[in-house]
Amino acid sequence: MTVIRKFLKNSSLLGITEILNKGFPFIVILFIIRILGIEINGQFAASFALAGLFTLFTDIGLSTFLVRDISRDKARAPHYLSHILSLKLLLSLLMLAVGSVFVYFTKNSSVFFIYFFGLFYTLLDAVNVTVFQAGLRAINRVPLEAISKLVRGLTLFAGGLIGVLVFKNIYAVLIGYIGSTVIQLVLNLVFLRKNGVNLQFAFKPKLWKQFLSASSLFFVSHIMFIIYSSIDTVMLSYMKGDAATGLYNSAYIFYSAAGAMAGILHISVFPLFSQLFMENKERMAAFHKKVAFITFFLSVLGAVILAVVAPYILKFIIIDADIVTAVQCLRLLVFGLIFSFQNTVLAALFNSSHQEKKVFLPVLGGAIINIVFNVIFIPSFGIIGASAVTVATEALVVLIMYGRYFLQVRPTFFKIAKP
Repeated sequence: MTVIRKFLKNSSLLGITEILNKGFPFIVILFIIRILGIEINGQFAASFALAGLFTLFTDIGLSTFLVRDISRDKARAPHYLSHILSLKLLLSLLMLAVGSVFVYFTKNSSVFFIYFFGLFYTLLDAVNVTVFQAGLRAINRVPLEAISKLVRGLTLFAGGLIGVLVFKNIYAVLIGYIGSTVIQLVLNLVFLRKNGVNLQFAFKPKLWKQFLSASSLFFVSHIMFIIYSSIDTVMLSYMKGDAATGLYNSAYIFYSAAGAMAGILHISVFPLFSQLFMENKERMAAFHKKVAFITFFLSVLGAVILAVVAPYILKFIIIDADIVTAVQCLRLLVFGLIFSFQNTVLAALFNSSHQEKKVFLPVLGGAIINIVFNVIFIPSFGIIGASAVTVATEALVVLIMYGRYFLQVRPTFFKIAKP
């Protein structure tokens, strides 16, 4: 099987399951907005966004390092996964304690448990995704990862829908989400064991230090990426309140759902880039060219569909709120999809070829611009300003990354011969 066929096969398989995996919870959110209201949805969204910032300090670049190295030598899988799992569990418990204290002193006590459950769920999901799912991907068991994600989507849908329709309670929704993640985690563990990857808890700080050193640049880049993709929701929560955050999230969930396909492309292409880096760098560059074209086509198609269809859904789910502003936010955000898709593929290319330093400057610039511009524009323009800043950030990052690729990486590192 050729590399491009393998990429298309993995992308299609993961794409279908990701649509279901993201689509089912997306439906749950629509019911939350419709039944529990915009303000509750704002608290729900803000709890996940804030939790995402604490999750930064549990991954610290280890999942990217794990996939890159195991995809080159699958015999490393039990050793790497066991020690990284132990380290992530320790860091997750620490972040759960720190995050809970932060929420207790910065948020109203009436919403503390929404944020606590959101934090617990996000940290548990991070361990699941960045260790167990990444492990399946690294040993090239994409079909098993797809099955796992499908089960996750179905159970998340069932748990969330029961919480919102039967109990009409956001806490029940969050408990359903946690139960779904536990089910997927167990399934991933079974799949790994059946493929000869038996995990054990191991406490070896010296080895952890080596892993952290090897993944340090991945960690810094990941921090910057999460900041510029999550900070807008957090800042809206603190600067404009839960109602504005809920209205913004009502539009942003469509952008996020479509953007999940960019994550699928990254999952599919990253191990293949890593393998080609070891085998044939010229083929790697040629492969990237084909992937970039496919990515551009998919992003434009997604943006058009989103701009046409999503406003009608917004008009149905938003009651007694500024629907016009939400639609304006959405139509701004769709432009960011085209940039976001290209950023994802370029990041995979750089990280897989030991060019992770080339990712740092773009995402650092994106994080700084995002924070500064949100501070400037959110007070005056609210959620419209936050949407415009998101698009500008994605555009800035892709501009810098492509500049570095064409001016520095492609002509020197890959040494492409002229025809």
